[in-house]
Amino acid sequence: MRNEELQIAKRDQPVSLYLPDSSAPLIHVMSESPQARFLCDFAQRCFFTGRFVTKGGRRHQWILDCRVGLGQGDYAQTLAREIVLQAKARGTLQFAGTGFGSYFLLGAILGVEKQARVGLVRSNRKTFGRQNRIEGKLNTNQPVCVIDDVINSGRTACQAVEVLRQEGFVVNHCLCLFHFNWGGGIESLAKEGVECSGLATVSRSGQLQPEASASASRSLFSQLCRPFAKFFN
Repeated sequence: MRNEELQIAKRDQPVSLYLPDSSAPLIHVMSESPQARFLCDFAQRCFFTGRFVTKGGRRHQWILDCRVGLGQGDYAQTLAREIVLQAKARGTLQFAGTGFGSYFLLGAILGVEKQARVGLVRSNRKTFGRQNRIEGKLNTNQPVCVIDDVINSGRTACQAVEVLRQEGFVVNHCLCLFHFNWGGGIESLAKEGVECSGLATVSRSGQLQPEASASASRSLFSQLCRPFAKFFN
């Protein structure tokens, strides 16, 4: 296993998190937000090293577990307000998701926006009671925004989109906190006609040439973070 590091760039002052005995960067999270310190603090709170197994059985030495940060009210509500602002700009205050990361966010959204409606998407229909696939209160006459903490392969988000559409809802956007750009999630969602955007994109070291990485990252994250600049000021 090569040396690994999570490097979080807060404007022109990078903050790095290392695995034991590491010296070379593995992944980067870039942001040009005036309040990039907030994103760094959140990522630092959610970054863990050790021995972890993915759903597919692969092993990793680090994990970005957003549920830890989202379990704290000030972090969850700050991020929820951002999601609400983004969704309002896209003409909806209806949100849905599946998995604990999205559940934390959905609860926080209800706490910061009285007009919001949310739904929890079940992987399988209940076998008792009302036998729902969607729990909560959503209207089919308004679009629904799928949310998640992390988009990697996009499999979970795509499944949520499929279930929502089967239940008669219109879905055309997904919002996430971090997008892992090596997982193909944005591309998978695009094939379903769903645009995906988030607070930041995580890239592996070496995906950008050293001389080009700064300008390319600025270009990418200026697009991602521009909607949040007003909030962070």
